Amino acid sequence: LLYTLLLPPLLFSFPHSFTPHFKVTPPHCIKTPSIVAHPSKGEGPLKSLEMHFSIGLHTTVCFRLEDTKENSTESSQSLLHTVTLARIEHHHPVTQKYNFGIPEVRADCFCECESTARCSSSTYEFLKCPEAKEQNHGCYRTFFPNQSNKSCETSSPMGSNLCCDLKFNPYENKTYTAVRLGEPATFAIFTYVSYDYSANSWIERDKNTIRIQIDGRSQENTLDPGGLLKLVVSAWGRVSHQLESGMYFTQSNPGGEMEGIRKEQINDITDTNVHQLGWYRQDERSGHFYVQNGAVIAKSVHGAKVVDCKEQIYSSSLAANFYMPGRFSLPPYVEERHHWIERAAFYDGSMRQVIVSHSEGTNLYIGLHVAKGSEGNVVFLHNSSRIESFDGSILVDSHSRHYLNLSLSEATGKLNGIIHASESVASPQIHSFSVFVHEVFSTNRSLLVPLPATVDRGAKLVCMRAEEEKEEDSFCAVLPYHEEALEIDVENNSWREWKGRCPECNHISYNSFIDNLNPLKLFGGFQSLGDGFTKAADFLIYIIGLVILYLLITKFILPVCQCCVCPLLVARINDRRAERRRNGDEEERKEIERERRIREQLEAEKERRRNRMNREELPGDLV
Repeated sequence: LLYTLLLPPLLFSFPHSFTPHFKVTPPHCIKTPSIVAHPSKGEGPLKSLEMHFSIGLHTTVCFRLEDTKENSTESSQSLLHTVTLARIEHHHPVTQKYNFGIPEVRADCFCECESTARCSSSTYEFLKCPEAKEQNHGCYRTFFPNQSNKSCETSSPMGSNLCCDLKFNPYENKTYTAVRLGEPATFAIFTYVSYDYSANSWIERDKNTIRIQIDGRSQENTLDPGGLLKLVVSAWGRVSHQLESGMYFTQSNPGGEMEGIRKEQINDITDTNVHQLGWYRQDERSGHFYVQNGAVIAKSVHGAKVVDCKEQIYSSSLAANFYMPGRFSLPPYVEERHHWIERAAFYDGSMRQVIVSHSEGTNLYIGLHVAKGSEGNVVFLHNSSRIESFDGSILVDSHSRHYLNLSLSEATGKLNGIIHASESVASPQIHSFSVFVHEVFSTNRSLLVPLPATVDRGAKLVCMRAEEEKEEDSFCAVLPYHEEALEIDVENNSWREWKGRCPECNHISYNSFIDNLNPLKLFGGFQSLGDGFTKAADFLIYIIGLVILYLLITKFILPVCQCCVCPLLVARINDRRAERRRNGDEEERKEIERERRIREQLEAEKERRRNRMNREELPGDLV
């Protein structure tokens, strides 16, 4: 009949000849409290032994199988079996993915004092820029009418117009990939190794790595090749920490490899919120970047105003976040933000799974199933713990998380600590904790120990001891308290002043000159009573200007020009005038002589007619 004795944990010390220069070294073995084993009854090989115990992350349980038979060999009793909870992993499926960039935005604008075909609503509102070889990463036009025209020599009553090309380029040509992580599956990775101590050295006999899903049904796996040992892990549900589902991103390197993942406010694949990352997308087929519905978005987010239209000086601002030039910096990796994460990365280049490895976690409750056809005992072994000294501080970080930042000197194994309410040893204990240094040999380590919020402000007395030592043998030190300010990450979009280039703008052409001469133009565009008085004053100044111009020409410019003209030319002009006057007098005398001759002829003709009439009236006898 098989029976089992539950032996208390034994202090197992390795031989003195076991020094670090050996290549094969068993891990540090922890003390393992276990539940009393219940043997199962059966015939022959069905007889078995089961023991249940808890195991923490990165800790190792060590045991031997001691055969109580008299004919048992020494070799069968020398094997050291170790089971290590090497990793706890969350496997997050990727449900969405797209590429994006950080946009580097530049607004190239020019100002026109008058409305022209070059700058108008029809050419610059809700439109893309014309295609250009150097511009293939997004360019959209914006139009701003009714701008300041105080520096314009001639201007429209409605003000000047500002037209802009809003150009986008990926900042530093870097590409990022946004992914949505779904609910994870949890896996525990156990490592089984058996060692044999022979000829003053350890020899590794068997080794096996087992991956078990712990949020499903209970799993049973064989550890050794002979099927003697089986590991049973019950479903444990959610572990103490879990990376929340949602959007994350990573930077894509030129070689195609991915960096770690980061958390920030990121658009879903169907969203285009300019206040979140991911609004500047990359077309995976062409490689070009674009803004979804960019012509409309550019109108709503781009603001610009004229400072000096004649000098082409304007101010521009973008009502958006996560763009350059501005204040943008990559957020930390998730393992830097969450200390419980050891590593978070994509499983492979397909980017369909993200594996999050834990650096700390809750204990798992496991069962050890020993199939043995003879009577025997399971003896658990552990290394001793020690600590020489420690230092550190109590820290509240920028996310209001409380930590004990410890620096341990010459430490190994399980260490227990307590925190007092003040600097006095007589003050009450407000918190206790345990830390593990898993190295076999004493080493220096730095650890972050989570603390509750009940550890409030002020320096505290902290005492630590090895697990086997008494409390009165503890090492104590007063640790200072440090508190970081809360992170305030508010981006203020400021106005930036630029100078545009438009050599052909605001030059007076023939059409604009004729248009400005039209007095009716002064009476257009009344928007208020004050504007009407201004227009009336402009019209009065217009009339006064015309009168002054007429007087200036006739009374000053022409006389001055006459004085400056060559005297010979003046004399020649005068001679021509005198000759014309002489010729005119001669013509006048000839005309007078002709008129006199005509009158004389008329008088003579009248005289002849009178004489003829007199002759006709005389009597015949008198003739």
